[in-house]
Amino acid sequence: MQDSTRIPVGVSPVRGRADALVTVVVFGDYQDPFCRVAAGRLNALRERYGDDLRVVWKDFPLPYHDNAMSAAEAARAVYEQGGPSAFWSFHEMLLDNQSNLSRDDLERYAARVGVDLGSFRAALDAHAHRPRIEADMALARQLGVPSPPHLFINGTSLIRTRGESLATAVDAVLARARSIEPRIHAYEAMVADPVALPDPPVAPAPGGHP
Repeated sequence: MQDSTRIPVGVSPVRGRADALVTVVVFGDYQDPFCRVAAGRLNALRERYGDDLRVVWKDFPLPYHDNAMSAAEAARAVYEQGGPSAFWSFHEMLLDNQSNLSRDDLERYAARVGVDLGSFRAALDAHAHRPRIEADMALARQLGVPSPPHLFINGTSLIRTRGESLATAVDAVLARARSIEPRIHAYEAMVADPVALPDPPVAPAPGGHP
């Protein structure tokens, strides 16, 4: 799939086929509870859409989450050593254990996914992967991302979306993506001209008036 210069997949961790018609880029924070919820919904979407959907993780650790940056650095260190399989296993451990992200915890999770702990510790001590994380954060600011989790579905912007709304958005994006030829340009073309989703319905005010 041809990459986009506006929201590049680049070297970020990817889950799913490279030629998937729908690319969900997630800007996330490992200590944010909404990111844990979003991860569950994205896993459900991957089961629903199969080869048509891939998920890309980009780091957006918030400054007031004490362990978010170190968790992001640890995940990148795992990715460098163990590749996508180790990364996504470690990624899920972090999101499932958001109250336990100390240095000792990170090393324990890294041991579980089988990376070399000496190299892992050295990468954390040197902050070897912080520049990549800071590049993700800079991209988030450039795109106007207010807070995590923030999703871009082939360029269509969504934040903290409920599960049913997320599926509706993917359906709309997938329908457009299937019309693009050649297929390899679907992501690049749609990020440049994203699907516009309808505004959510406004709940009626007391007395029945909108």
